[in-house]
Order: sequence, then structure tokens, then C-alpha cells
Amino acid sequence: MNSSNLHKEQLLMIVSRFPYPLDKGDKLRAYYQLRELSETFRITLVALTDSKVDEKALKQVGAYCENLEVISLTWLSKVSYMLLCIFSKLPFQVGYFYSNKANRLIKLLIKENNFKYIYNQLIRTTEYTKNIHDIPKTLDYMDALNMGIKRRIDLQPVYKKWIFKIEANRLVHYEREIFDYFEHVTIISEQDKKLIQHPEAKNIVCIPNGIDESFFNYPAAEKDIELVFTGNMSYPPNIEASKYLAEQILPALPDCKLLISGSSPAPALKELANSNSNVLLTGWVDDIRTSYARGHVFVA
Repeated sequence: MNSSNLHKEQLLMIVSRFPYPLDKGDKLRAYYQLRELSETFRITLVALTDSKVDEKALKQVGAYCENLEVISLTWLSKVSYMLLCIFSKLPFQVGYFYSNKANRLIKLLIKENNFKYIYNQLIRTTEYTKNIHDIPKTLDYMDALNMGIKRRIDLQPVYKKWIFKIEANRLVHYEREIFDYFEHVTIISEQDKKLIQHPEAKNIVCIPNGIDESFFNYPAAEKDIELVFTGNMSYPPNIEASKYLAEQILPALPDCKLLISGSSPAPALKELANSNSNVLLTGWVDDIRTSYARGHVFVA
């Protein structure tokens, strides 16, 4: 261990996705928070994952950790705990991210280390630490997940609507109840803060997302696109927004082109791009700034 780190206190950080590559909002937030927190703490990171983590990602994240533990969520564990949720009040997504292996490891890490703080990202990780009362804990809600699910109910086929309604109701209750297990709670926006239905929700601290200054240091490019929209393109709200832009906005803007850029584009977006010559779909790009640089107007 670097001698300069010996004076730093230990922090346990638990995230529901491995925070690299930076292709999803929660991973971006976790990565930059990890980087900043490592300036002050010796961090043990427990990262759950349902996909393979390559050596480049391990090296990138490991640079900010004293100890890095990666727990793979197996198909069997995800299905088993989601089925068990049927007989409890837990949201299904909390069950999806639960693992006995991860639970045992976290308990062992807490026993063997002198953690001064615990940081949980998203309610998906809170079952692992909610009953630990001798170490101060912070929960970053990030978003009010209940509203995200509610907004998706009307978009679902009839046979799925009931599942989304159950999940939305469970999230409302769980987000309210889990508040009391944590000494500190944070969230991204004031809008989401108002959607956490706890009488003390006013005490939630808003920590908005920002932009790393180095992000602006990139070469200029020819601006050949009028509208640019970026994000994780398998995320339902982004799919809906992309379709709205292409089907409702573009027809009112003659000769305008729309660039949809981001990882894992859904089949519906591929069909959209194939049927409309004014819609360009990139899929994953190594540097998203190349997409920003091409556009005159960025759509949020």
C-alpha cells in the first residue's frame, strides 16, 4: 500500500453495476464518485454485475480502489430471488440484484476491515447493509425509481401491465421505508426528491450530475447534423424519446437530420433508422464527444 494512503479512513462502496465502461447513467455517476472519493478514502468496492468485465475495465476502476470485489449475478440467482419477491413486499429489481454470495462477502469484509463509512448506490443494493447499525451509511437513491416504472405502465402490453403496477407500488413503499435505515440520503434532482414519499424527504441532499472539465477538450468537427440525442438506447425512456423526435419533430423540420447515438440500440430504433434517411443511428461509439461535435442542437 502506498504510504500516503495509510492516513486515509476506509470506505465500503457497493454498486449494482460495474462502473465501467461509461455507457449508462448509474455507471457514470458511480465511476466519478469513486474517483473523487478515492482522494479522501481507501475504498473497498463491491460491484455486482450480470455481464463479463474485461481487463481494461478492471484496471480502469481498480486504480481508485484499495480492494476491488466483483460479484457475478448468475441467471439462477436472479430468477430465484425475483420469484421469492412474489411472496414478500420487496421490489422485483431489488431481488434481481440480490446474491447470497455477495451478502456473505460484504458481511466478511465488514468484519475484517475497519470501515468508517458505507456507501450504497441505488436501493438495489440496500438489502446488503440496511441492518448494519454501527457504521454510518449513505444511500444514493439517484432517482425515484417508482416514477420511472409508473411512466412505463401505459407502454406495456396488457399481459405486462399488472407486473409494472405491482413493481411501482412496491417501489413507493420500499423507497419510503429504506430511508429510515440510512444516516444520510442523496438524490440527483429536486424533482425526484419530491417523489420519495417519506415525511422527512426534505432532508434528502441533492447532488446533481456534472461534467468533467476535461470532457470539453476535444477537436472540433464539421457540423453535419441538426439534432443530436444520446444515451443508453436500450433504456425505454430513451427509445420513446428517439421515436418521438423522429416521428413527431422531424416532419416539422424540413431537411433536418437526427443523430441517435449510444450503446445497445433497440430493434425499434434500428427499424426507425432503416426506414427514414434523415435518422442516423450509431450504436456504441468509443468517444461520445464525436457525436456531440457533429450537431448544431443537442436534445435533452
